[in-house]
Amino acid sequence: MTNKFLSVLLTFFCGLLMSKENSITITVWVHGTYPVLKLLGHERSPIRSKVYAKPGLSLAKELPSDYYFKMLSKELFLQNPDEYNSNCFYTYGWHSSTVRPGKRKDEGAKLYASLCTLLEEYQKDYDHITLRLVGVSHGGNVILNCISHMPFITEKVDTEVILFLTPVQESTRNYVNNKAVKRIYSFYSDTDWMQRIDIQKFHKDAPKQCPFWSKRTFEESDRVVQIRLKVDGKFFAHSANRSVVKYLPRIMEQVNKKIDNQDKVHIDLDFKT
Repeated sequence: MTNKFLSVLLTFFCGLLMSKENSITITVWVHGTYPVLKLLGHERSPIRSKVYAKPGLSLAKELPSDYYFKMLSKELFLQNPDEYNSNCFYTYGWHSSTVRPGKRKDEGAKLYASLCTLLEEYQKDYDHITLRLVGVSHGGNVILNCISHMPFITEKVDTEVILFLTPVQESTRNYVNNKAVKRIYSFYSDTDWMQRIDIQKFHKDAPKQCPFWSKRTFEESDRVVQIRLKVDGKFFAHSANRSVVKYLPRIMEQVNKKIDNQDKVHIDLDFKT
């Protein structure tokens, strides 16, 4: 009887030791378009550290200490270490010097395949995964093309998408309605003319009746949380995005308080730094 009890007890504790950790949040950051990426990203370029992201998925913490994406991951971690753990903060580098929408579509498919592989690895150690995809400018359209392939093959993954100043285009707009994604947020600023300047009328996949220029906002019927954002009482330009996204954890905390768990709503937010 004693031996049987000890055996059961040993099995129980071994199970505890070998059990998976409960949950983890992975962040993947997708940069926007760099029309002269080959020049900016050259090894001898003095501003390489400000723009460079290794092609494909890479851990930001493995970049040199003066690189923007490594510094960004540290900044976000300090604001919310649980949600933005630097040990699982990735960048996705893509060939953004080609501004064709077909390129963003191809990169979206590559991102999806890379994420499937990444998630399979994490599922070996975690019961539940939250995947946060953050896209700045046209990086957001790479993400929308990615989620068009969802759901992921792996289970128990909650996916949220944050689009920041992303040009809203008819060729990718409807992907926000994919119910495999838990929630999508889209931030825009009234003074950001760069968000709208990309012509979508002649895109191969664009409907005939689509607007000539890109838009700032999705349709009110789309399943997306839209945030008209000011910072310290002012709207901001596209070029100022880095001075704003560094506050993302704090901004998201305020957004989530305002939306009351809704996934289709349009709000105004004046964030105070």
